[in-house]
Amino acid sequence: PGTTPLASWRSRRCLGMGVRPVIWLRGYGADGATLHAERVPQAIVVTGRARCEAVRRAAGLGAEVAVLDDGFQRLDVARRLDVLLVSAESVAAPPWLLPAGPWREAWSAARRADLVVVTTKCAATGPVCGVIARLQALGISRAHLAVAELRLVRLTELDTGRPVPLPALRGSRVLVACALAHP
Repeated sequence: PGTTPLASWRSRRCLGMGVRPVIWLRGYGADGATLHAERVPQAIVVTGRARCEAVRRAAGLGAEVAVLDDGFQRLDVARRLDVLLVSAESVAAPPWLLPAGPWREAWSAARRADLVVVTTKCAATGPVCGVIARLQALGISRAHLAVAELRLVRLTELDTGRPVPLPALRGSRVLVACALAHP
């Protein structure tokens, strides 16, 4: 639901405060790590299952704070700020936990979050407000809720790496490749 862009943004904010981050992600593929390395070149980017070991190695390289990309469900990691992203488009999915359904944890786990960000790519206002109401019913206050709209802002040519202005594509046939779970 947007964990990679949020983790990159948070890491850039850390750098702006003079704190060097390590960005850790599980690394199901190389795309997330590559995106972080491009977006936040001053950060240390590590992937792998051995999260604690990777963060320790990064601390030895100068990292002062760890930013986890998609780590809310990792209860074995101490944290100072816990941000949960909830996709407005996914709330209609069956309420079952993995492996029977799409959810890693029950909705009540949202109470652990310091901030819950409801993300939307194309959901109308009604579903977004429905998610907010559901979170508020769990006791999460408006002060701990935010909404983020995820939208396409730039395209890059795959073979050259050059940016392509979106209006330049009007009337053209294009092939789009995306490595996101729900593009």
